[in-house]
Amino acid sequence: MIDIFFQKLYWFAYRLKLFYNFCICPDAYGVYIAVWVQNKILIIKNSYKPCYTIPCGGLHRHETGKQGAIRELYEEVSIKVSSDDLILFNSYISWVENMTDYIIVYEVNLSELPDFKVDNREVIWANFEEPGNALKRNLFPTVRKYLRNKIGNSKHEN
Repeated sequence: MIDIFFQKLYWFAYRLKLFYNFCICPDAYGVYIAVWVQNKILIIKNSYKPCYTIPCGGLHRHETGKQGAIRELYEEVSIKVSSDDLILFNSYISWVENMTDYIIVYEVNLSELPDFKVDNREVIWANFEEPGNALKRNLFPTVRKYLRNKIGNSKHEN
């Protein structure tokens, strides 16, 4: 019952953020973390958004991209990694949710499936999927762009 309360609270707060973004059109700085295990990527579903994504979030003041990535990954799915585990994939500028979002995408390649959990409040579902299956989902635009770039890059590697 308490989880449903928090899910509704996240839903409401997210809509307030969208309204604020509509009025102000702010700049945002965030990180996305693609966790890979045996050619499968961790996909999550937030309780307040209609689409699927990968662990991500905004950077705190004076926080580096790597620090933010480590924090967000742990907050969202309880996976701990070190800054040495993070590989910079790319950066994007995105105009979604009425804001200019400056995004850094990191990858983490793990040798085995990690223990992970969702809090059933902010994140309500998580699973490792093959990229092709993930692309069949309603993905957040930045995640779709990342996966298309990743698959495109993989096709050209020997």
